[in-house]
Amino acid sequence: VLLALQHAVDGPQMWRAQNNVSNVSSVARANGQVWGTDLTFGTAIPVGGIGGTIIDMAEYDNSLFVFRTDQPYNVVNDKAVPVLKQMKFIPSKTNGLGAFVHDVMLFIPWAGYTLQQFYGGSLNDVTRKHMPSGRGGAYTSGQSTPWGLIEGIDAGTTCTSSVLFRNDD
Repeated sequence: VLLALQHAVDGPQMWRAQNNVSNVSSVARANGQVWGTDLTFGTAIPVGGIGGTIIDMAEYDNSLFVFRTDQPYNVVNDKAVPVLKQMKFIPSKTNGLGAFVHDVMLFIPWAGYTLQQFYGGSLNDVTRKHMPSGRGGAYTSGQSTPWGLIEGIDAGTTCTSSVLFRNDD
């Protein structure tokens, strides 16, 4: 997974997340370069222990959030710090997949079927309730627009996938 991030102090950066065959996860940072110059990634920063894998990253509040199948982490001063520990009890292969920022909030798909809104240290479940029959599934992608948010629901092979729009009003 790659993520371009505009750091408030250090300028443009590219982050790389890797999972190795021993289920050890890490991220590494490369400073911005002029066009056509290869990136040089620094020392790998371990993220979590054995058993979870990184599936996505997002920039939120001028820092890097790393989403593993077991719980999210925030990279601060080159250390991956577990955050939102209340999410740890439900591991899922889609946890954090498609996390995105809208306005001042971070939206995190979680547990295979919920969408969590993170702001000011608090989590709120903003999952669309009462979906039509056969339209349930995992929130797997999201996009912020000036008018609201767009969220994709992957229903797999047994149901019908959906795209939802939530107006900010």
